[in-house]
Amino acid sequence: MNIFNVDKMNKNIKKFPDRYSLKLLAVMEKNIKQVVEKRRENYIRLLRAVDGIKEVMPLFSFFPDYVCPYTFPLIVFHHRDFVIEQFRYCGVPANSWPDLPPEVLKERGEHETAFWLQEHIILLPIHQNLSDKQVEYMVFKLKEILRKGK
Repeated sequence: MNIFNVDKMNKNIKKFPDRYSLKLLAVMEKNIKQVVEKRRENYIRLLRAVDGIKEVMPLFSFFPDYVCPYTFPLIVFHHRDFVIEQFRYCGVPANSWPDLPPEVLKERGEHETAFWLQEHIILLPIHQNLSDKQVEYMVFKLKEILRKGK
């Protein structure tokens, strides 16, 4: 027995977004410029803060005006998993690069760069609700973690 009524699901999809969803989007849209501004500001603060730290390098050192960054991708040359673990231990939700697609996994020899990046990148949060102190804390912890990892 199929618990999903595909016809009903398809019919409901045509209704979306409903009035409630549109109202939520309208509320969010009013603040979109501030969200973009704050994320870009947080990204640039982290970018400047890691400049000169030889154990790390930002994946992107600039981005066009129309880009709203989602995270701060940082290349960690050594002990990436240790760095992520230490960040998480002190409350910073650092993550690794997402899994690679199956077609890349099957052909490692063809995609060495993708594997290298996946094994060396951490993603640091830069969302709009971060305070200046939280961004400073991430930078402080990064330097502390890198000293520990040596």
